[in-house]
Amino acid sequence: MTLYGVEGAVKACRAITTSIDSIGKFCEGNGIDAWYRRSGYMYAITVEANQRARDEMVALAREVGATEELYELSAAEVQARCASPAFRAGAFMRDGASVQPARLARGLRRVVLERGVIIHEGTRVTRLDGTTAVTLRGRVDASHAVLAVNAWGIGWPQLSRKLVAWSSYIVMTAPAPEKLEEIGWTGGELITDFRTSLRYFRTTRDGRVAFGGGGGRARRSVDDMFTHDARAVAETAEGFRLMFPSFSGVPIEDAWGGPIDVSPTHLPTFGRVGDSSVYYAAGYTGNGVAPTHLAGQVLADLITGADSDNVRLPMVNAKAMTFPPEPFRSWGAAVVRRAMIEKETAEEHGRQPNFLVAQLARTPRRMGYFLGPE
Repeated sequence: MTLYGVEGAVKACRAITTSIDSIGKFCEGNGIDAWYRRSGYMYAITVEANQRARDEMVALAREVGATEELYELSAAEVQARCASPAFRAGAFMRDGASVQPARLARGLRRVVLERGVIIHEGTRVTRLDGTTAVTLRGRVDASHAVLAVNAWGIGWPQLSRKLVAWSSYIVMTAPAPEKLEEIGWTGGELITDFRTSLRYFRTTRDGRVAFGGGGGRARRSVDDMFTHDARAVAETAEGFRLMFPSFSGVPIEDAWGGPIDVSPTHLPTFGRVGDSSVYYAAGYTGNGVAPTHLAGQVLADLITGADSDNVRLPMVNAKAMTFPPEPFRSWGAAVVRRAMIEKETAEEHGRQPNFLVAQLARTPRRMGYFLGPE
């Protein structure tokens, strides 16, 4: 609400709710088994410092009359949903659904091919000349162009100042449905903690836990560090073991990572590049499935000139906040990101964070960005 005001913030949230519903209906209507499950989203307090963030979240929901959408959970209510010894109290958001993104993407691919769309997979576009896409072997001319390149936007001049790229990693356990039964995590809830270097986790159909953490690195370009960072994998696994000690005998069978595009506001933005016929959607900050559905509708309406509620959403053609130019952007992001992780890890282990580290972690907020702890 700080960015958009009460009315704008509520409209944005309602639009995302519609997208969550629409993705489920699309899967059902097109026979896509993307493991869509709408079971809600639980936020778990893991350290005392999280209490304020939870209270503010619940208070804002109350202020806009959405107490049925987002409400407080006591420690007992949190434990009833997932009995982790690391969890204290928390909050629950009704609008939460899980989906297997690769299965969704493959289903989307099948549907658009059936509708006659041509997909040029593996074709690298090196630059845009106006709305002409230049590839290694030729050019594609169009009346409009859309930049929807996620974290790779840091390499495109139209988007580079709007984004930084951070890595995020997931570890996946072996199937252990009996362990999930023991801790009562059988409702399919998505769960996150309140760290700014967020930990996020979900269960799978065959009883695994997929546990992710935004504890990777910030980089100047998308390179192998986003997919082959042993330190980030180890830190993510450590976080899982800390929160779920009863899974100590359950092996971790896989791990993977990738880049996320982080915006100065921690929210995605959609719009038009200047007065050109180039459009963009960027800044999902790790929360892209439902917002990308909304982004597709927004971009379609912008390109066709439709006078719709979508194009009047507050994140459309909003006045852009920007990051510093390179090399200060990537250097600063790397230092601050590490400070955030060190601060929150110390708090998680009951230690007082180093004073300098704590101050560095708060730097983005002091510079006016909506990133990191206050």
